[in-house]
Amino acid sequence: MKKSIPAIFVAVMLLVTVSSCAVLATPVPPTLTPIPPTFTPVPTFTPAPTATATPVIYNATVKVVGDNGDALSNAKIILGNTVELTDNQGLWGKSGQSPELSFSVWAQGYLLQEYSSNMQAGDNDIQVQLLPDPRGLSAADLEKEGYELVFVEDFQDGIADCTIQGNGNVTTDDTNSANQLLLVDLRNLEDGFSCFFGPINLQDAIIEVDFRYPEILYNDKKGEQGYYVEFRDNFNIVGSTSKNPSLMAIDFTYGERKPSLSVQQVIQAGRWYQLNTKYDGIKVEVRMDGFLRFTFLNPPSMINSDQSHFGAYSQAYIQFDNIKMWTPIK
Repeated sequence: MKKSIPAIFVAVMLLVTVSSCAVLATPVPPTLTPIPPTFTPVPTFTPAPTATATPVIYNATVKVVGDNGDALSNAKIILGNTVELTDNQGLWGKSGQSPELSFSVWAQGYLLQEYSSNMQAGDNDIQVQLLPDPRGLSAADLEKEGYELVFVEDFQDGIADCTIQGNGNVTTDDTNSANQLLLVDLRNLEDGFSCFFGPINLQDAIIEVDFRYPEILYNDKKGEQGYYVEFRDNFNIVGSTSKNPSLMAIDFTYGERKPSLSVQQVIQAGRWYQLNTKYDGIKVEVRMDGFLRFTFLNPPSMINSDQSHFGAYSQAYIQFDNIKMWTPIK
């Protein structure tokens, strides 16, 4: 059976009404999960390695020879305030990064010589030949039968190898500009003077000392103007230039000056003298200019526990030179 048009219209309208009344769902927006930013580190710049320059080295081997071409052992190489010695083949070496080489060379019996050069990179062989010193001590001056030389000082290199205590210094001889000596000036001073040298713990030795007084003044303030040599402990050989000049053996064992033996010994100003003291067991021989002045027996000590020394006292104005020491050959 056919439906009527009005009925169809009512059905359609009802459907529209129901549809319009339906609940519409509210859309839920999606949940966003934040993504942290990715950190990209800035690349570190590494510089290319710097090339290290290889240092340039200058090596010097110096050979010191005498006038006859023979190697000189124990020659002094003087670099400012530093003194080094050549070995038993006359050699000395130096290595560094400076091409400049400058030093002085001296050996006993030879003249002081200066040397200066610019070296080539690498090894440099240098020979320095010294000339004889007419004022220096010769080989003959340094020999004594049965003895070996253990110390010598003639000051020709301008350096004192003995240890100075007091007002003394190496200087040019006022009467000969080619000679160097040790000048001691105690005028108007209360102090004494000593210069220490040589090995210790010995019983026997020979010591020679040259000395000269430029002037000798006698008055109440200038006393004895004395000189002395000490080898064994507390036992001195002493000279006095007083109005009663003398040469004495003095015992200082108990801290007091105790003259044990005395002979007259005149000393003149301006003249060189050589004092020689020989210690041989219980016997001590004392010579002046080669002449035996006295022999002292049974000295108070038989050993030198300290270095030997020579010196001056009581306002002395005195010059020393050519210090030598020998010990018996064992």
